[in-house]
Amino acid sequence: MGYPCTICGKVPRYGKTTFCETCLRRYEREVDERQRRTKPMYNSWDGMKDRCYNRKCDDYPNYGARGIQVCEEWRTDYFAFQEWSLKNGWAKGLTLDRIDNDKNYEPGNCRWTTRKVQNQNKRR
Repeated sequence: MGYPCTICGKVPRYGKTTFCETCLRRYEREVDERQRRTKPMYNSWDGMKDRCYNRKCDDYPNYGARGIQVCEEWRTDYFAFQEWSLKNGWAKGLTLDRIDNDKNYEPGNCRWTTRKVQNQNKRR
């Protein structure tokens, strides 16, 4: 006999899992939905690193080649970036913008904004 489900308390039919079948399906749907909702944020994080560190990236000359970097915390930990983003106005459709274009990607120099506002914040 297995252990009780950590959500509803029912004993799962098979093996020593932590969820019964119903709760497991519900949990998996919630995880899939969370990942689907935050995929644009992940793409922004991945693109930020690509621009700064991938010499083959088309935008590398405007970022990495100029010395623009990603702070250590964000570069190595997506979840730290995700946590900052959710606390600082991330919404689907917004873009990551550096307030001072000569400084790095870091919490004190970034914001989530519209494409229109970001296009006004360019170096000349």
